[in-house]
Amino acid sequence: MAIPKGLPAITNSPDVQKIQVFRDLNDIIKIILSMTECIVEFEHDSKDVPELSTTIDIPSSVYQIIICVLVCSIQFTSLINRVDDCKGKDLQPFARKVNKINDSIQADFEDSNTERDKKYKVESLRKKCVMLLISDLNLSPNDISILKMIYKEPKFKEKCYEICGSRSSTKKARTRSTSSSIYSHKCCDLESESNQALDWAERRRAKDPQITLNLRSRSSAKAIGKREIGEPSRQLRSSPKGKERGPRSIFILWGLCLSSPWSIGCRRGGEHDIDGTQGSGSPALKPPKEGFNPPLAAINEVACEITCKALDTKNVRETMISIFHELSSHSWVNKALITLPSLALFYGDFWQLAQIQPSDKLAESIAILKGLPAITKPSDVQKIQVFGVVNEMIKTTLDMTECIVEFEHDSKDVPELSMAIDIPSSVYQIIISILACSIQFTSLISLVDDYKGKDLPTFARKVKMIHHTIKRHFEDYKQKKEEIREYQRLQRLFNAPTDNVEPIKALFYIKDDPQPLYIGSKKTTDKVESLRRKNVMLLISDLKLTSHDLSILIKIYSERKFHEEHYEIMWIPIIEQEGEDVINQFKNLQSQMPWYSVHYPTLINKVAIKIIKEKWHFRQETIVTVLDPQGRVSNKNAMSMIRLWGWDAFPFTDSIGASLWSKPGINWFELLVTDMVIPKINEAIKSQKYILLYGAEDTKAIHEIEEPVKKIIEDGVPIVACSVTKNQLFWSRLESCMLSKLQTKADVHEPLMQDILSIYTNFKKDGGFAVLTRGLQVVINDSIVDVTKVLSQYETNWKKQVKGNEKTFDAAFKEHRERVFVLPRCRHFYIPTMVGYIPEDVKCPVCPRMMKNNVKFECCHGAH
Repeated sequence: MAIPKGLPAITNSPDVQKIQVFRDLNDIIKIILSMTECIVEFEHDSKDVPELSTTIDIPSSVYQIIICVLVCSIQFTSLINRVDDCKGKDLQPFARKVNKINDSIQADFEDSNTERDKKYKVESLRKKCVMLLISDLNLSPNDISILKMIYKEPKFKEKCYEICGSRSSTKKARTRSTSSSIYSHKCCDLESESNQALDWAERRRAKDPQITLNLRSRSSAKAIGKREIGEPSRQLRSSPKGKERGPRSIFILWGLCLSSPWSIGCRRGGEHDIDGTQGSGSPALKPPKEGFNPPLAAINEVACEITCKALDTKNVRETMISIFHELSSHSWVNKALITLPSLALFYGDFWQLAQIQPSDKLAESIAILKGLPAITKPSDVQKIQVFGVVNEMIKTTLDMTECIVEFEHDSKDVPELSMAIDIPSSVYQIIISILACSIQFTSLISLVDDYKGKDLPTFARKVKMIHHTIKRHFEDYKQKKEEIREYQRLQRLFNAPTDNVEPIKALFYIKDDPQPLYIGSKKTTDKVESLRRKNVMLLISDLKLTSHDLSILIKIYSERKFHEEHYEIMWIPIIEQEGEDVINQFKNLQSQMPWYSVHYPTLINKVAIKIIKEKWHFRQETIVTVLDPQGRVSNKNAMSMIRLWGWDAFPFTDSIGASLWSKPGINWFELLVTDMVIPKINEAIKSQKYILLYGAEDTKAIHEIEEPVKKIIEDGVPIVACSVTKNQLFWSRLESCMLSKLQTKADVHEPLMQDILSIYTNFKKDGGFAVLTRGLQVVINDSIVDVTKVLSQYETNWKKQVKGNEKTFDAAFKEHRERVFVLPRCRHFYIPTMVGYIPEDVKCPVCPRMMKNNVKFECCHGAH
């Protein structure tokens, strides 16, 4: 509580000079207290003697006292602040002035007492026989004892006799304690002056409790001086230089004030906390850095708003407006951090004073002066339970504030997440929660005994809802932040690996399982280190890995040279679904693989999946990324060449792919169409039959081309017609051809590339495609609509040429097509999703212009 109250010097190192100044200042404060006591007594007593009401000039005296208090405050603040060169500057002249003022007030007060006592004597002795005892201070004990015996005689009273004692002095008394007193119906024993003062105090206590408080305050001031200043063991420590005004330091400070009472609870009646558990101390919050100075001016202004107006629940909106107006020059986070301590100090004072013992009158007086009377009342079980709820509300509010403080501090390192939490809205909600806590807490400690948690459940629910929202956003932010940091770490590993173990390890949560790999052939698990100094082919796929792809890889894995050259395959399944069925599919696929695979799919690092998608362009389609022994990528995706050439593409590097495509006499149709794709197609190729491949999403287009083809076949033309619309293997090989060719940085205007792209473009853009070949020689590669139109005119236009052996079927077809169609004005082609391989600029093969690049998203619903 010391630092938030602006008392840093309490924690300073010992300073003998300061200790002495503290003692001198304490003496001055005692004198001011005595002056104040004089005018309080005068105001009280002068009511009975109106003619003496102007004996002391009250306004002037109060003015002088307030000036003295202000100067004391200045001196005290200078002593406890970090201005080490103060140390009692101007204190001696000030002390002399205070003594002079005190002499004046005390003199006036004594004059007033004298006049009052005289009036009291005259009136009380009316109609009595008075024996005037006149002497100096050397009255003998023998004379006193004789007078006492006379005074005690019954007849002395019956005859209305009184003895009146007085004292003559050549010097006027300066303090109230040296004035003489005569009490009605009682003999003056002429005891010591101190006993007279105490006797007077006891008689006055019953008449005016406020006087009792002031007397206690005076004695308490002595206790303060003895305990806080006068004790030599009290150490004053100087603070080192340096300042820190960051929001985190402010929050830590208020956090200490608000969190400490959690373990204190309401243990007024027992040793247990408000929730019934044994106190275990405050949460472990680190103290603020040395040299931190809280913004006390702004804190005090806001503190007045939320504590003084806490019970004025009808004007909460006005309080909010006033707070935001006061804090208009501060950042949003600092608005919350300046509002929080106003509650923290009030709350901390309460629980600090709640630990007082009944005998500690000083603390009890401070509690009353601070407006915390409920502390001194007996324990109330119902209130204690309500305190527990309020404490939880305050704890929740503290946690919310901690979230936005940490967010503001940490988000500086991650600019892309700077908007992850709506700071203005969160601060507004936090300040509302602080006001709610202040209202509830003030109501509990007030003297309104019938309150006991009114509207508390509603407040608590609202605060919990606000906390839940802010906490959820903060947790989302932390998760995203960790993902970004992990992403950056993995980027560094993949960009500059030292060996293949580092990037492979980064693919898994090694902490969860130090042996994340499963060897299918051995049915055992293993460490990633077992792959050190090996070429690793990362098979990356979802659970839709085709049996065709799997069979090709198994053949490659079975080759002896594959292992002699230190190659391994490892399956990395990218699975976004969950559930028992998914796990069963995973285990079924894993059981078919003799190579390495991840032991369990949840071991795969989610951030690594993001790297795989971005860096290696994984888009659900199966890829094979090849890493050399140093962890460098020798091929981002070798799956296309594996599908096309199988083992012939070993060792599956980019250079091997380029050399395969550069072989003389390579035929794309031969790569695209095999017996695996269309059974017995090789037989038709060898016999030089006509082969018509076609495909279209519209079944009408399929029916329209099949009708004339059927008549042509019946007419004796040797045509093998095949629809590949739903032939997945055909489309897989077609895309593999495109991707593999694009990986070689091929020009899209190469005849071979144009033929491959035409099939895909016609299917996607022009309603379908149709390819007519004679053996492996391509006759026509066009849209299904154009080819159907030419074939449908066979009977009427060009059948005679074929039957008359004037021309071959393919020559007649091409000649008639050229008569029917004129080359289209626009040229276009489609390229499937092959991120990283699509050329940026493409020149039109017909005109000198650059072709436009359009992006299209579509779903084929699993069919081609």
